[in-house]
Amino acid sequence: MVKTRRVAIIGAGNGGHAAAFELAQKGFAVHLCDIDEKVIDGIRNLGGIQATGRFEGFAKIALLTTDIREAIEGVEAILPMVPRYAHRSIAQELASCLRGHEHLLLCPGSTLGEVEFAKTLRENGRDQPVSTVATLPYACRLKEPGRVSISLITKTLLFASFPAKDTEEEARFFSALFPTISEMSNGLEVGLNNGNPVTHPVPTLLNAARIERGERFLFYREGVTASVARINQKLDEERMALCRTLGFRTISLTERLFLTGYADRIYETPLEAYHRSEAFAPILAPTNLHDRYLFEDVPYGLVTFASIGERLGVPTPTMRLIVNLAAEVTGVDFWKEGMTLSRLGLGGLDRFDLLRFMEEGRSPAVTW
Repeated sequence: MVKTRRVAIIGAGNGGHAAAFELAQKGFAVHLCDIDEKVIDGIRNLGGIQATGRFEGFAKIALLTTDIREAIEGVEAILPMVPRYAHRSIAQELASCLRGHEHLLLCPGSTLGEVEFAKTLRENGRDQPVSTVATLPYACRLKEPGRVSISLITKTLLFASFPAKDTEEEARFFSALFPTISEMSNGLEVGLNNGNPVTHPVPTLLNAARIERGERFLFYREGVTASVARINQKLDEERMALCRTLGFRTISLTERLFLTGYADRIYETPLEAYHRSEAFAPILAPTNLHDRYLFEDVPYGLVTFASIGERLGVPTPTMRLIVNLAAEVTGVDFWKEGMTLSRLGLGGLDRFDLLRFMEEGRSPAVTW
């Protein structure tokens, strides 16, 4: 008898719903966990997950729970599909109940999420590889618990593990779940190709009045104009300068949208790509400013990018401008709250040592 493979998904949001549906349809026994009992009860009352869009159908979920320990019992893989700011707390919970054989994939890891996750595990007595992808495997929106609309299946999932010496082995394992995985040199290269910090904060901030008035509008089609996209382009140029300095391939915003499937070609400008993307077309703006577009993509994206730039001597004036503007608009000191190389214990590493640390997972200059 063939043993059913078991996978735990931590987080039943947009991506968690979509992944649970797809993997269950592929024959995996999915354990879906969320801290919100109402979400779990909603899925349970429906009997599983109903998907529409690029996936159509219904999938039963093997286990629905709010208990992480229960969720990971007997699984081969654990996929935290939560906002970047939840990674540390998830890692702390998992550290007490991991068996050591599980494969871990942050889906997505945002920027250096896999490093903080591994650091937290080690500080709590666990040491095992943590993998990351640059984006969710889908463009999707949750209609209500148990019902998800999937408008796109990502064509390329940029992937690496920490330490990077384990990337090839981990990629072989996770390709059975997500065949579009494409290996990169390390998690820092994956993190610098996280498109959200370049894409989300600027339209959110420059449409703040519309959002605060409760106006419903299309985020990309109506919220991004030529002047807004011009700032996005500046952010992307600074991001690519970081990639060049680290010896990584420079993938522009418009090329990445094509590679991942969000655009049907490599458009000349971000404005064209945003406006002509069918995947972006139905996406509405946030309903308030306390949204992950600011509270994830600024402190765990732009702040991290800028801290890397500061350490490497790469100017990031536009990134700093947007972080400061976000701080003024929200009243939150994102420089203090955000994730920097220093907060990860990596502030003393130069370019060579940082790359070696990402490869090996150890450094005499890093205390953890």
